[in-house]
Amino acid sequence: MKKLLTLIILLLVSAKIAAQETRISHRFGGRIDLNIFSDTYKSIESRGGILYLFPSAPSINSKGEDINARPQLRISAATTRFNYTIEATNLLGGTAKGFIETDFLGTGESFIGMLRLRHAYINIVWTKSSLLMGQTWHLTMPDVMAANTVLFGGGYPIYPLARNPQIQYTYNIGKWGRLTAAAGMFGGEFGQGQSNAMIPDVQLRFQGGNPADFVWGAVGGVKVIRPRVVDEEQNFVYERATSLNAVAYARYTSTGGYAFRLYGIWGQDLTPLGMVGGYAPLYSEREAADYGYGAFSTVSAQLDIESPVAACGWQWGLYGGLMKNLGSPKELLLSKAVINHPGMDNFWRISPRLYYNYGKHLTLGLEYLITGANWMKKSSDNYLAQELHPTTYNNRVTILARYRF
Repeated sequence: MKKLLTLIILLLVSAKIAAQETRISHRFGGRIDLNIFSDTYKSIESRGGILYLFPSAPSINSKGEDINARPQLRISAATTRFNYTIEATNLLGGTAKGFIETDFLGTGESFIGMLRLRHAYINIVWTKSSLLMGQTWHLTMPDVMAANTVLFGGGYPIYPLARNPQIQYTYNIGKWGRLTAAAGMFGGEFGQGQSNAMIPDVQLRFQGGNPADFVWGAVGGVKVIRPRVVDEEQNFVYERATSLNAVAYARYTSTGGYAFRLYGIWGQDLTPLGMVGGYAPLYSEREAADYGYGAFSTVSAQLDIESPVAACGWQWGLYGGLMKNLGSPKELLLSKAVINHPGMDNFWRISPRLYYNYGKHLTLGLEYLITGANWMKKSSDNYLAQELHPTTYNNRVTILARYRF
């Protein structure tokens, strides 16, 4: 009898240990894209036209002709992407997910067709909180707000398009919502300025509501860079440039499945988010060896409306957005400015779209986009428009074939 009880206890202990063992699951996925698109006006763009911004400023030749008014037709498969997910249960008391994703847009215009890193992160989820470490979307880009446009970028550059290495911590505040804090760094020239300042980009986001019907949220952040470490005579300088950003958003999903997404962002020097932005030395300190900086502000807003997928597979959507330069409250030394898309004052965009979904895997898309841009011919020292070029317009038609797996 004693031996039998001992055996039962051992079996129970073994069963408990087995239940606590980490279980691993793997998943491979992605999509294959083909984009066919045409434009009526030369525009600011990259990655062979896939990453579209807005029409260029007019360029008039000796005959009075605008040489930018010329059509183009292009085809690209570079937005094809692959991803791999690995999940583990019972890791540090929670569930862990590792995710990595890549596409073929490359890291620059000369590297189209080559692999680039989109996402690479570890996310550990507990009952009331989670910790994410790695490269993923910037906090100004909530998942619930991504517009399902046929054009790559979902509203970019009215809507940010930025992924950066970061650490995110999220805490669920019961029925109120969830609070997320993130600290991260950017790459490229801007990232070097951040590195010199030794201060990460800090963002705080609160999101409330029920994802099934109404979601709302707000984001606030601050970033600091040190553009120079030495002056022209190789003496150390210490002045930094500080800029702020703020976001408000809401998504409503009706009982019939129609989604309405409203998003707005204001910020100083939104360059690292891929948007129009910049900074410059203060004009009042132009003669100082270690001068201070000022950033000019921009504001953007967008509305996206989308229908549910009908039983026959059709789905329609309508996107509209605009961006405006607000200049700087202080006079800037614009001759030494660092500006993304210098001279851009404002632009707007409207794009209706139509999708046909054949089952879960094949999607065909058609979208018409019209964009109008106003460029500064002359600006004040506050970087406000004093005279504008005539508005330029571009019409783009995009056809998409996508296979998900």
